[in-house]
Amino acid sequence: PLNLQIPCYRYEREEFWRSRRCDGTEMVEIQLDTYTTETISAHRKIREKLGSELKASKEEKQAAELSLSSFEILGREFQTLADEYCRLRQEIDVKTWAMKELTQNNDA
Repeated sequence: PLNLQIPCYRYEREEFWRSRRCDGTEMVEIQLDTYTTETISAHRKIREKLGSELKASKEEKQAAELSLSSFEILGREFQTLADEYCRLRQEIDVKTWAMKELTQNNDA
C-alpha cells in the first residue's frame, strides 16, 4: 500500500507544478496585455528592491531578537541597571539642553 501512495502523491505534485506553470504563463500574458514592457520592467525592479529590503529587515529583526535574548539572560538586575542608565541619560540630555539655552541667553 505504501508504494501505491507514493506515485499518487508524485502525480498530485506534478499536477500542482503544471498548474503553477500555467498560472505563471497566464500572469505574463495578463501583464503584457495590461502594461508596457517598460512598466513590467519597472515593476520587477521595484519587486526586487522591496524583496531585498524585506530580507534586510528580517535580518535586522533577527539580530535585534538575538541581542534582546542575550539581555534577557542577564536577568532582572540588569534590567534595573539598564532602566537607571536610561533615566540618567535622559536627565543628562535635559540638563545639557538647559545649559545650552542659558549660555545662548547670556550671550544675547
